[in-house]
Amino acid sequence: MITPAERKEWEQRTARDRPDEDAMSDPLWRLRWLYTIKNKAGKIIPFDPVEEQIEVLVAVFIRGWQRILIPKARQLGMSTVLALICLDCCLFTAGCAAALIDKTGGDAEEKLRDKVKLAFEQQSPEFRDAYTLPPGYAPSGIGWRLGDDVASSFKAGISARGGTLQLLWVSEWGWIQANDATRSSEILTGSLPAAENGIIIVETTWEGGEAGDVWPLVCEALEAKEEDKGPKTWRILFFPWHTCPDYALEFGYVDDVSAKYLDKVEAELGVKFTEAQRKWYAGKRRTMPRKIKNEYPSTLKDCWEGSIDGAIYGDEMATAQIEGRIGEFRIDGRVPVHTSWDLGSALHTVVWYWQKLPRGIFRVIDVDYALDLNTLKRAEWMKAKGYSFGVHFLPHDAKQERMGSTFESEWRALTTQFQIGEVRVVPCIFETWAGVDYMRKLMPSLEFRTPATAKGVSGLKAYRRHQVKDGKAIKDEPVHDWASHIADGLRTMGEAEMKGLIPGFNTAITNQVQILTAFR
Repeated sequence: MITPAERKEWEQRTARDRPDEDAMSDPLWRLRWLYTIKNKAGKIIPFDPVEEQIEVLVAVFIRGWQRILIPKARQLGMSTVLALICLDCCLFTAGCAAALIDKTGGDAEEKLRDKVKLAFEQQSPEFRDAYTLPPGYAPSGIGWRLGDDVASSFKAGISARGGTLQLLWVSEWGWIQANDATRSSEILTGSLPAAENGIIIVETTWEGGEAGDVWPLVCEALEAKEEDKGPKTWRILFFPWHTCPDYALEFGYVDDVSAKYLDKVEAELGVKFTEAQRKWYAGKRRTMPRKIKNEYPSTLKDCWEGSIDGAIYGDEMATAQIEGRIGEFRIDGRVPVHTSWDLGSALHTVVWYWQKLPRGIFRVIDVDYALDLNTLKRAEWMKAKGYSFGVHFLPHDAKQERMGSTFESEWRALTTQFQIGEVRVVPCIFETWAGVDYMRKLMPSLEFRTPATAKGVSGLKAYRRHQVKDGKAIKDEPVHDWASHIADGLRTMGEAEMKGLIPGFNTAITNQVQILTAFR
């Protein structure tokens, strides 16, 4: 949001009648009046920035931000304004090195050709002739030299390693992190350090949920206190679909699912959508139900909740969200709390807490993830929750011997000591997909209590498959990462249910549960 003081400075610095010498020394004035672009219809027009583009210019040239993340809806003009910032920097700063990293080489070259080169070529002959164009850049770059100054350059491609950059623009890193982990890692470890002393701007529609190489940058932007932020602290400029006047339809209809969602967003944001906006969004949602939050988010939270390509439980979790099975449920004091586990190192051990309710409902009430606790401390941690525990369902590897003991025996002793339920080991299912398929069937029976299970819900949404070669064949396998630990912990519950190990709703048992834990 642009403040009144920032708006006033923008208007003063971009005043059309500023003296020429003063105006031409100011990047804001130049970017407001000097450049020409190709609009969505392919027409060549003077650049007249819309509100979202103005906020980017204010962030860079008034606020002085040097690390900017722009999660956004599609086609809001971000590529255009960032291309012009890069061009202006190169033309008016001797020796400036700018680079674009894009989703594909073709996308990068298109932005270079249709945005950067076009804006330069549309200048007056006198302006263009003042620059010489060093050879050797086409088709992936262009260079400029003004008189005897050191040449500046803009390069566009799928990577940018080596050298020193004054300006780095990364486009669609969300897609890259979700679909090309190697290249995403190269951006993080190679390209960003190259621009350490310059400006880095990431503009992207979001993919990957709360994971990937960009997520830690998001966390810094969201979690750092404002008084602790400096020019190189990552910050977020979020641009939703509903700020764009083009996203409206005169004709169409609003279905019940879209209406429920839009009503919720209105209440959350304190805004009121026009009927034309509601019709536009509803039409888009019906054509891309899984991708609507990726492509056209309404809130910043939508970005992280969007669909992930290859998501194993993507449809099931999207349906749970729509049906209201992810929300502020209460703990039922009539029934015990069971747990299901995925075992690994302390930080990678996952424990889900859940209850089996009447009518076959499983209410998932809590989850432990990334807790650096030894077995004793974990027992103390669980005891302190105050739940009335039933059964702890451990995966088959709990029987593996380690240091002369097994996790099963250690945990059984601790559950007896702390009086926190009993222990059962779920027999091994050798085919992972059999357990996954059963979990899919079970998903419509699951409710997730938030915010206690928020991290687990994010992991279930991020759990995804990829293709691997098995000899000459190619097969799908789950990606083994943080999300797989979370998903495997819940799958232990599914496999226990599949094998009939979970006790049902039993009045004789549940009457013994302390009612004091009700509605916790």
